[in-house]
Amino acid sequence: MDSNALPNILTIGPVDDPILTLYNNATDGNGDQIESIGGVFGVDVIGDTLSIDEIDAVVHYGGPLDVGMTVWEVYLGPGDEVYLDPDGESIYAKLLASVPDGSRGTPVDLRALPFGTPVRWTHNGKLIAAFYLRSVDRVGRYLWKITACSGVGLLDKSDHAGGLYSGKTFAEVAAEIIGGSYDSTTGKITGGAFPCTVAASLADQKVYGWLPYDTRRNNMHQLLFAMGASLRRDANGEALLVFLSAAVPQPVGDDRVSFGGSVIYETPATRAEVIEHAFFETAGDEVVTLFDNTGVGQLPASHELVRFDQPAHNLQTTGTLAIDDSGAACGVNWAKVTGLGTLTGKAYTHTMRVVAQDAAGATGEENVKHVDDYTLVSLACSLNVAKRVLSYYSAARTVGANLTLNGERCGDILSLDDPFLDPITAFLESISVNASTNLWGPARLVENYTPANQGNNVTGKNELQGAGTWVSPFTGTLQYVLISGAQGGCCGGDGYNDGARPSFNRSSDVDSDGHTITKYNYTGTTAPGNAGAGGQPGNGGRVVTGTISVTLGQQIAWHTGVGGAGEVHGSGVGHGSDGTDTEFGSITTENGTIIENGFFDPITGDQYGQTGDYGQRGGYPNETISGYGITGANAAGIAQSGRFGGDNLNPGSGSWYFSFAGASGGGPAYGGNGGDALQTTWRWPGSAPIITFGSGGQGADAQPPSKETVAGKGGRGGYGGGASGFLPYGFTDTKGGSITVNRPETLQRGGYGSDGGQGADGIILLYWGGN
Repeated sequence: MDSNALPNILTIGPVDDPILTLYNNATDGNGDQIESIGGVFGVDVIGDTLSIDEIDAVVHYGGPLDVGMTVWEVYLGPGDEVYLDPDGESIYAKLLASVPDGSRGTPVDLRALPFGTPVRWTHNGKLIAAFYLRSVDRVGRYLWKITACSGVGLLDKSDHAGGLYSGKTFAEVAAEIIGGSYDSTTGKITGGAFPCTVAASLADQKVYGWLPYDTRRNNMHQLLFAMGASLRRDANGEALLVFLSAAVPQPVGDDRVSFGGSVIYETPATRAEVIEHAFFETAGDEVVTLFDNTGVGQLPASHELVRFDQPAHNLQTTGTLAIDDSGAACGVNWAKVTGLGTLTGKAYTHTMRVVAQDAAGATGEENVKHVDDYTLVSLACSLNVAKRVLSYYSAARTVGANLTLNGERCGDILSLDDPFLDPITAFLESISVNASTNLWGPARLVENYTPANQGNNVTGKNELQGAGTWVSPFTGTLQYVLISGAQGGCCGGDGYNDGARPSFNRSSDVDSDGHTITKYNYTGTTAPGNAGAGGQPGNGGRVVTGTISVTLGQQIAWHTGVGGAGEVHGSGVGHGSDGTDTEFGSITTENGTIIENGFFDPITGDQYGQTGDYGQRGGYPNETISGYGITGANAAGIAQSGRFGGDNLNPGSGSWYFSFAGASGGGPAYGGNGGDALQTTWRWPGSAPIITFGSGGQGADAQPPSKETVAGKGGRGGYGGGASGFLPYGFTDTKGGSITVNRPETLQRGGYGSDGGQGADGIILLYWGGN
């Protein structure tokens, strides 16, 4: 290295017990060991990437190395070799550590240093970087290239299981990703991939949404982008998670800005569109197969890690397959399983909403900046993300210049003249420095961007139902969600008795005593009628979302829509009535969108405006269903039997024995009991008996559902009518004479279905606050 270079020290190993310390321009007899050293540093101003900082140092190590008037030779070869020190003693080693002044030193094999060993670079007494060893390459007989990376490089080498977040703090999630723990007293994350400090203004921000099973680096990037935060280095070279600030620019004189460079004018964005994500459970979540090793020739799993592409809940296994640790070794993105079988789960419902911001006074061709795949962008922060993205891409300029640093770090805001001598205030986004006489190199600066709209944009919320006047408690941007009254449900179906009055038939047989038995029966004798189907649900209310600017004390009249009535049974309309519109000032739901799964608020966990529930079918005889009535009383069963004796009632006319099963009561329906069955009867009006079959009970008529109470949710479908009861059957043992058997001329009907349920009333949701 240049003899005029400022002193540089490269320390490898723990701070309090380094393995190796290398110098340039050293004054302690250790010689000029650092041939060259430099690095690439950056901070993400807007969060497009999470960059990995890196330093490269080429060092002399092993010999020959001049120390005073003595030249010590260390011969390096493919294997372990012996060299002689000045005392003529043999030392067995691959490599020798820093040449000591008169002592042997400790042999160190650079090639054996593990990935992630701490590496610290100090320049002119200031710590430039606290990094971690990435690689050591031999570039000459006595020259070695040592490459170290920032903590982000460590995050890139291991995975994070991700998860669903519903209000954890930023500091807690960041510690989880880094793999350490957060101390709120000190503001530090320790025990993970690298130590890190979390700025107080950022630490308590709440996080909502989903992180996949991915590298720790990618998930940290997602977290930082959603919050508008950056990972930079503090004055001591340690990692710091912080909101960037343009409060105090640091001046850079012309003597530290070299000629040459560039100013890049990108096409300004006219609009930013950000996808807001929400993940939640619904009753209709799809069952998906997550793992299956039941195919021919497949072996049982042994503690196998299964990763899911999308989050899942309600995990179930079949066969001998089981989730490890008695079902505890799993999360929404993963499970460890052992055995042979299938693993299924229900996929969380995932909804997406576009949140947009337009550049004021934009002219010319439309240029839209899209942000789609950041799944921690939720209702809580989406507006801030859209504003921040628009602010950057509509106005920011990139300036390239060669700078000499004097304590400045990436993420600082500088005041200087650009390469064309125009004064600018700009963020130092990245620089590639080489330590010769000083720290100098090409830099990238971002001009005309002021960090704002950081963290969450929701700290206040109003829910409005009914009518009134809203008075704004602040000045700024108001997010609104308007949901109209919901549609009513369809009516329930009628129970019916198709098949309950089939053909009546008669057949003969001989019993064990040789008597002729005449059997009277219905085809399909024991089948009841059919229960009525439940009605189709009503649609949720029409949804309109957006933002408006409001001022403190501003008054806005509002009212919410009323849920539509359910379809009237027997009307034949085929659907319930639509709900009326919700209005907030001049904003209305008239042309709003119907969303099957409605609108989900991740902050409170509430769901609004979803499709209603299906009505329940009617009940069958002897069926018990929660919320229904009861089955009607059955007629007596085969106890309906007896003997007609000709000797007693009509001598000489013969005798008969009969046995008939009883009919069932009618099926129940929601809110109603089934009708009682009718007995089978007999009488003897003359010379021969007459037997009349009974009939099943009438199915219950269903009562309508109550009005839906979840704001904006569609009305429940009507309940189905109960099934009619089933018919009796029997036989007679005839010993002479004649017998008359009748079937009932009028069978009992199935129950009538109910009207559909009324849809819920609408609602207005208002959100504001944040940075």
